[in-house]
Formats: sequence, C-alpha cells, structure tokens
Amino acid sequence: MERSEFTDNQATGITLGRWPKAARIPVMTYSVLSHDAWGSANVGSFPSLEQAREVFQALQKDRWFLADGTVRGLSIVETSSESEALTAEARTVESFSFPQA
Repeated sequence: MERSEFTDNQATGITLGRWPKAARIPVMTYSVLSHDAWGSANVGSFPSLEQAREVFQALQKDRWFLADGTVRGLSIVETSSESEALTAEARTVESFSFPQA
C-alpha cells in the first residue's frame, strides 16, 4: 500500500507522520450471464442489481431465448471491478432455468 506524508501546516512543512493512502474500494457490478451447452456468455454488466434484474426478467420472456432450445438458463452474478463475471470470484445472486424439451 502506498503511503503519503501529512503535515499539520503546509507552510512550515512539519511532518506529523506517515499515513496510508485510502485503500481502493472495489466497485461492485452485476452481470447477466446466459448458459448453454457450450458454456456461459456475458450478456451485459450493470452498475445496480435493479438494472440487472430488469434485463434478467426480460430475457426470461424473450421469444428467441424461449424458442432457441439451446439456452439452458440465465444468472446474475456480482463482481468487483477487479474480477471477471465468468470467473470463480463472481458470486451468483439469482439464477433461472429454461424448460428443456
């Protein structure tokens, strides 16, 4: 972690000590994934869970997804800016399975 000096008076330059710079807090995003026989694909990433749920629910009713027959399901995963939606670091928030013929 980087450290920076802080002073009580910039004019005198008296150094009171060293203080760690603020740690970078990961930004959480939500990704909607589709799942089929070949694997998973990221449909989109959204800054809020509500936005991801809107897309998630719309895709559950999408004619192409319903008629295709190869799409097995959908999921919403929570990720940080330092991880990818398709990695083990992602946490599944919701999932949905399409009926299989």
